[in-house]
Amino acid sequence: MKLSEQIEDKFTSKLKKEDLTDSEYISRLIENDLDSRIDLGEGFYYNKYLDRLYNQENKVIVLTKIEREIVITLIEYRGELVPVDIITKRSWKKDDVSIYTFRNLIKKIRDKTYFKLIKSRSNLGYSINFEPNEKGLNQVKLK
Repeated sequence: MKLSEQIEDKFTSKLKKEDLTDSEYISRLIENDLDSRIDLGEGFYYNKYLDRLYNQENKVIVLTKIEREIVITLIEYRGELVPVDIITKRSWKKDDVSIYTFRNLIKKIRDKTYFKLIKSRSNLGYSINFEPNEKGLNQVKLK
């Protein structure tokens, strides 16, 4: 692979500064890339560094600001049940959100992903399909 002179200089400087070989540095980059992925099942994943949701074909799923906040809130709870009032306060930044509006957004997220991504428990709350990887990616803090 051919790098521009400017990138080559930055790369060389970084390696010297951190006392790394080329392969050690590339290994770190790959490890960071893999650690940034939160597996949501069915081939879907959330990249916490890029702050984006991807489908099975590695294409970005476009979410509205509120849909994104709902997904992030559910991910931060690591698959545990989250009461609706907590989700609405964090997503809308207010308390008086209609349950019908909330359910409609859950449906839209499910339509963009897959139905079982978000699990609901009547009168209790919602959770997300959270599948930790082999490194135990349960320590999720997105904000």
